[in-house]
Amino acid sequence: MSFRHILLFTLSALAVGASAAESKRFSQTLTAEQRTVTGVEQLNSDQVAALDALVRLNLNQAAADAQKAERAKSTAAEPATTPAPTQPVAFSQWLSPDQRRAAGFEALSAEQQAQIDALVAAQTPGAPLYEPAAPKPIEAVEFFPNRFEVHGEVGLSLGFGSGGYNSRAAWVTSSLLDTKTGTEVSVTVASGREKWKRGYPCRYDWDDVSFGLSAPLFSGR
Repeated sequence: MSFRHILLFTLSALAVGASAAESKRFSQTLTAEQRTVTGVEQLNSDQVAALDALVRLNLNQAAADAQKAERAKSTAAEPATTPAPTQPVAFSQWLSPDQRRAAGFEALSAEQQAQIDALVAAQTPGAPLYEPAAPKPIEAVEFFPNRFEVHGEVGLSLGFGSGGYNSRAAWVTSSLLDTKTGTEVSVTVASGREKWKRGYPCRYDWDDVSFGLSAPLFSGR
């Protein structure tokens, strides 16, 4: 694979990343003071990513519930029998134990969790105030929303040595991480050249594609 191919692959990866980052995540909307009072600054990058994903899921669910409630009101044959409005469930109470652990809520105080609840509620347009007449209990499921993360790395290197030696290399690595199990699958595409001008003049060009699989040996629980 030539350096031109490496460059084209890199630009494509950057374009995809820029498109995916267009929508602001919850953590990016917080001021420095809000990050302090909510305790978000205490969380690591994996916990912040999980928190952002859960807030996004909560907002999407709230919007869907609001639309469902409006449709139910408009199609009800007897509006007088519609149940009285109820307060929406706080964000921290909406999470399952696994989701709370992934988002780092166990490391936050009750006051910090209340601050996060208030900020999420403020970002929820048309929070659902209507509850269906015959609600069904919601059971926790094992599936963790948005549990997969895509990471990438781009590298360039140049080398020089005695005897007219010089080298250059470029590589691109992309990986898919399962944040729940810690398992990661990666692929690396690399290309390089090494040259010796004196002693034994020669040139060595190489291209390489490698795959990797890693998993934690011990559970963090």
